[in-house]
Amino acid sequence: MVEIHLGKREMMQIKDKDTITLKEASKLTGYTPDYLGQLIRQGKLPGKQVYSSVAWVTTEEAVLSYLESAKQGAPIKEVTQLGPVWGPEELSRIYIYAGHALAVVLALTALLLFYIFSVTADHYIASQVEAARYDQP
Repeated sequence: MVEIHLGKREMMQIKDKDTITLKEASKLTGYTPDYLGQLIRQGKLPGKQVYSSVAWVTTEEAVLSYLESAKQGAPIKEVTQLGPVWGPEELSRIYIYAGHALAVVLALTALLLFYIFSVTADHYIASQVEAARYDQP
């Protein structure tokens, strides 16, 4: 069985290049995605959770290695899990960017409302001036 020990930067590289979803892994193995997830949670297949624990991914190499061990009847040793892709630093960075984006959207909305109010007020004042002109003898 292949053991995978990685740092945070390497985990992100693996996520982008080598990982496969459990649905893809199920096509390789014939096992259901639920069973593969159970193997990951039991520590028999390396994998990691992505998107705040919504989905699991693993590597094709790990799945094929597990299949080979299972076919040979070899005992499956537990592996170290890779951990979630989004760690606290990444999540805090995402929240900061989301906060900045929200601030920009709110500022633009305020400017748009100010513009609409200004145009409306200008038209109202202009109509009042016109009405006052016609009312004077």
